[in-house]
Amino acid sequence: MTSHHTTQDSPVSDGPASDGRGRTVAALLWAGHLRLLLIFWAIVVVIFVALGVGQAAFGQLDRSLWEIAGLGAAKYFPFALAIMITPLNLSVYVAHGVTRREFFTGAALFAGLLGLVFAVAFTLGFAVEHLAYTAAGLPEGFTGPHLFTSGGQVHLVLVEAVLTFTAHIASGWLIGSGYYRFGGWLGTLFLVPALVPALGTDVLLGTGWFRAVGTAVGLGQLAMPAGIALSVLLIAAAVAANQPLTRSVAIRRGPTTGQTQWIFP
Repeated sequence: MTSHHTTQDSPVSDGPASDGRGRTVAALLWAGHLRLLLIFWAIVVVIFVALGVGQAAFGQLDRSLWEIAGLGAAKYFPFALAIMITPLNLSVYVAHGVTRREFFTGAALFAGLLGLVFAVAFTLGFAVEHLAYTAAGLPEGFTGPHLFTSGGQVHLVLVEAVLTFTAHIASGWLIGSGYYRFGGWLGTLFLVPALVPALGTDVLLGTGWFRAVGTAVGLGQLAMPAGIALSVLLIAAAVAANQPLTRSVAIRRGPTTGQTQWIFP
């Protein structure tokens, strides 16, 4: 059966009831991703431990291994998940009586929670590694620039992690909404502004591999409070941009299930 497009939406609802439905959307999105997230972190921990044991047994353990997880898979996995927030979920929730405003609220809460959980896991990993390295008398070397110089600086690790992960999630969500709104060609062009939160946060904080771009264009290192404040504003603007992108977009309807219908009468 060929899917059809429609701009029909549920009546707009505001107030406590609407906020409650937004929180329910966030809870459902979280529940739908929880198993995948647990599997991902289990794999990351196993790989991390295996790398540590192997490096200690056959080489010299003189750098942070947990940093590899943060600069690689742990950053881009939630980014990839966020790309699918709008394309996979918007039509399903709207079909079951959720307004676009409620979906946006729920998706924003889910995105924030996803970023926070990844940031906390990342911070705990650095703290555990710091204690292990300190006990073994090993140097805690980092290959990339960070706000922190030691995994024991929990407050700085957490600040960098929260901003980095939420920026990548915000960019991923924008990319998915852009493709859903504009289609293939224009959606691909929209990648340029959509990637600004993820890459711009690296430049503003002076962290990550994209810091070199800021150096190349003559952007000096911002003071930490300024970099943090500008990063927060950039992330907030990126999240907010998803609402106008999806507010009047034609819904791509296809086969739907009734698994959420009982929650939204």
